[in-house]
Amino acid sequence: MKKLIPGLLFLLAIAVNSQNITLSLQNGQVTNDGTNDFYEVDVMISSDTDYVQGSGQFFIDYNPATFGNFIGSNGAITYERPAGSILGSQSIGVDNYSSFIVNDNTPSRVSYLWQQFWSSGTIGANNVTSTPTLLVHIKILMTDPVGDPGVCFNTTNPFDDQFYTACGPFTSTTAPANCVSDPGTQILNYSPDCSGGLIPDLIPPVAVCQDITVQLDGTGNASITGTDVDGGSTDNFGIVSYTLDISTFDCSNTGTPVTVTLTVADDAGNSDSCTASVTVEDNTPPAISCPADITVNNDTGLCSAVV
Repeated sequence: MKKLIPGLLFLLAIAVNSQNITLSLQNGQVTNDGTNDFYEVDVMISSDTDYVQGSGQFFIDYNPATFGNFIGSNGAITYERPAGSILGSQSIGVDNYSSFIVNDNTPSRVSYLWQQFWSSGTIGANNVTSTPTLLVHIKILMTDPVGDPGVCFNTTNPFDDQFYTACGPFTSTTAPANCVSDPGTQILNYSPDCSGGLIPDLIPPVAVCQDITVQLDGTGNASITGTDVDGGSTDNFGIVSYTLDISTFDCSNTGTPVTVTLTVADDAGNSDSCTASVTVEDNTPPAISCPADITVNNDTGLCSAVV
């Protein structure tokens, strides 16, 4: 049986296989048990060449601002192996895999590794194919339920290429794995896909308005933008637009403040609105233009002029 050590696999097999495997994240979501919030996601595996999974190890980077540091040693992360998952499957009533180890590699990186218990023949048919199959389900306690998880596979050497085909004779259907006399092969090409681990942003912004005063210009007009009446609106991932229902004013708007509606939106399409009062003032004095000097005839003793 291959022996695994935390942070690195100890190889007994020197053969390598250049097939391509993909680790992906699917069904990323935030859940709550009534007290705590958790980030949950499925780790899926697929390959361009069908094979029986042997020993393996993957590394996950995460955002410590959302989960805290050293989530492995702090017990903040659990790996669930339901019956339908590769690592939760059984042969002859016993798990096909064993020695599940969680190890912190940095304050923001954790690894998960396992060994093969039964020989490849006991495990049976290829359990890794071109169709993504559940490897294990991850659940992490969140210290910030609206923070960015930042969960993704780490591929920095020497932390990649840690997957192996099953060892032990395929013909044996009842024997534990014998990786010394019948080793598996190391799989070299590995691609990560973390897109399915993103959490849909369902949290709308919080719109905050402030009242303002604007001055008409020399033409009797004024204009404002959404940020002029924004009083500190917030969003968990950031606001991308500030829209007003009324943004231009003229002399008819002086006297009574004008109520405007500000709508703020994030890049997920969530939005919130608030209202503000815009007081329009005309403090520009009129400009008088006098005519040129004029001459008035006074032939009758009377005179007049038009100004």
